[in-house]
Amino acid sequence: MSTAREAEKYVKNWYKKQGIEVLRPSKGEFGYDFKTQDGKEFIEVKGTKERELSRIAFRYLTNLEYVKIKECKRQKLKYSFHLIAGIGTGRIDHYIIPGHILIKKALPEVWWCVLLTKDIGRYKIT
Repeated sequence: MSTAREAEKYVKNWYKKQGIEVLRPSKGEFGYDFKTQDGKEFIEVKGTKERELSRIAFRYLTNLEYVKIKECKRQKLKYSFHLIAGIGTGRIDHYIIPGHILIKKALPEVWWCVLLTKDIGRYKIT
């Protein structure tokens, strides 16, 4: 099973232990991995095999996640970002970061996508 699937399974079980059922997004809903059955909390899950925080490449939100967090804030709904570290190591570290903290700390970045995949062979030198 992939790291992402393991992390999602872990979070789903964690909520189940709290007595809360979580559901996948309906078709056309984006910016989160699960929502509570009552629709009051939206949950994003990221997983990694790393356990050492300084080595975890956690830094980016997708635009869809950012938009969903803002929407939840406006509607006074909860958005939780679950970082599951140590997958496959025998010891899981589970972090829950509230959505309002993520957008408070978020800075926009610009990046460029270079579309060379079809003709990259022309640049091969060996």
